[in-house]
Amino acid sequence: MSPETFLVTLGPLVLAALGGLLSEWAGLMNIGLEGFMLLWAFLAIAGAHLGGSWLAGLLLGLGFALLGGLLLGGLMTWTVIERRANVFIVGLAINLLATSLVSYGGSWLFRTRSVVALATDQMVPGW
Repeated sequence: MSPETFLVTLGPLVLAALGGLLSEWAGLMNIGLEGFMLLWAFLAIAGAHLGGSWLAGLLLGLGFALLGGLLLGGLMTWTVIERRANVFIVGLAINLLATSLVSYGGSWLFRTRSVVALATDQMVPGW
C-alpha cells in the first residue's frame, strides 16, 4: 500500500477517533460512531448521485451528510440527555438504525442490493 493510499484511508478513521475522544471528554461514550460514519458516507454518495455535475454533487453530498449527522446527533442527544436513556443502548440502536437506513436507501435510490457503482462521468475531473 502506498503512503498516499494509506493517508486517504486513514482520514475518516482519525476523524471518528477524534469525535470519540471529544465525546469521552464531555463525559459520554459514543458507541454510535460507526453508525454516524455509515450514514454520513451514504448520504454524501446519495447527494453526489443526485447532484448531476461534480460541483453540484459535491455541495449536495456535503449538505446531505451534514443534515443527516445533525438529525441523528440530535436524536441521540435527545434520547440520552433529555429522556435519560442508557448511552450504550442508544449507541447500539443508532448503529442498527443507520445500517437499516443505508440498506433501504441504497436499494431504493440505486436499485441495487449491495455495492453502488457510479458512472465515470460523475467523478471529479482528473481523478
